[in-house]
Amino acid sequence: MAGQCCISYDPKNDPLLEGVGLGKYCHPLAEFDLQRLIDQFTELEARGDEVKPMIEKRAKEYRNLLEEQYDLIFG
Repeated sequence: MAGQCCISYDPKNDPLLEGVGLGKYCHPLAEFDLQRLIDQFTELEARGDEVKPMIEKRAKEYRNLLEEQYDLIFG
């Protein structure tokens, strides 16, 4: 499984990763550290079986919320 690290260049990225339970993998661009990024990907890859279902669950919840918003806006 590919990791879900976030090189965050915009404040909106951090809450998104936090929302799927991966906030500790945010990596602000201004604090870029290649070794830290490699370590984050390595850890995520090792935790893939644990992390993947968590991401899938939250993505489904986000999709449902978005559909509700579309229904409210467009009827």
